[in-house]
Amino acid sequence: MSRKQKLLETLASGRQLCDDCLSDLCDIKPRQSVNQACTQLYKEKILTRLTDLCGGCARLKITNALVRVPSDIGAHMSDGERAAESMPSLPSCNPTSPNTRQSELSTLVSKFVEFAIANKIEIYNEFSLQHELGIFLRNELPGYLVQFERNIKYFSASKFSFTKRELDIAVFSKDKTELKYAIELKYPRNGQHPETMFSFCKDIAFIEELKIAGFSHAALFILVDDHLFYSGSGEGIYGFFRGGKPVAGRIEKPTGLKNDHVTVKGSYIVSWTDVADKTKYAVVEA
Repeated sequence: MSRKQKLLETLASGRQLCDDCLSDLCDIKPRQSVNQACTQLYKEKILTRLTDLCGGCARLKITNALVRVPSDIGAHMSDGERAAESMPSLPSCNPTSPNTRQSELSTLVSKFVEFAIANKIEIYNEFSLQHELGIFLRNELPGYLVQFERNIKYFSASKFSFTKRELDIAVFSKDKTELKYAIELKYPRNGQHPETMFSFCKDIAFIEELKIAGFSHAALFILVDDHLFYSGSGEGIYGFFRGGKPVAGRIEKPTGLKNDHVTVKGSYIVSWTDVADKTKYAVVEA
């Protein structure tokens, strides 16, 4: 079997793998041979090469994922491998926009807001938001566990350094075979608008990581009652939350240490929904 066949048939499983893991799995030495072969396949638009968590070593590295199978390779593949090849191997990071159909998680959050309004539930800080939403989710999803402040290591054995250690709300099956929802919450009460907006961006990077770690749906739910979070000047970091500028790429912390930054892989439009008076909410889903 040629080196090309070994690489493509290994990637036909649907996993995204770094050059080192491909070198080991395909028994191709030296590793540089894998790098050269994958780079050529990338140029031929057969592979993608993106910085992401490797499906083998679980490290953040340049990974290879199959886009299509050349006819000379596909002839040697099993039906199962062809089926795997036809499915996307990378997690979806679709922009959140007013024109995007709501996902089931976004729909649940909207339903919670409507429920809280109808039942006059007082949400007075982030802690109360977390617990009221948790109670609501337990009633809506009786077959799942709904837990708070779970360390990510409880769900992932990866050595990857996550942006945060704990997630606000986790919804999963009792045996952890299904990680259904991961939800991060923000309900800022003390102004500090640019710093808090940077915190929003960090949470968006975190939900991307949670999606890669195995959660079917991961979202940031922001609730605000301060108009300065959604209106005013669109300069700098304000543009992400006031002006419809996509949250994407390397984002520098606007105050304090200038070397503090976060990188968002996807591209997300923050869309605000009215609640009452100055209160609005937004759901950003990875």
